[in-house]
Amino acid sequence: MLDYYAIVDQDENSAYGAWFPDVEGCFSAADTADDIVPNAAQALQLYLEGVEAPPARSKSELSRLFRGNSPQGRIFKKSM
Repeated sequence: MLDYYAIVDQDENSAYGAWFPDVEGCFSAADTADDIVPNAAQALQLYLEGVEAPPARSKSELSRLFRGNSPQGRIFKKSM
């Protein structure tokens, strides 16, 4: 089982967005904070359907990647 982390953010007066640093091209959006996590989880599941899942980095590896250039927003984890 792989654990993928998503970055969730929102610009003022806009929808919420989520993207997965380890799954290039996989993203989702939602109008409410309550909907973004399930929407992103569904997007990830559909995106990876029928393809080989890319390697997933750990939270500490992603933290080092974004050090000094951290994305704004919160992070959540989805196991696949």
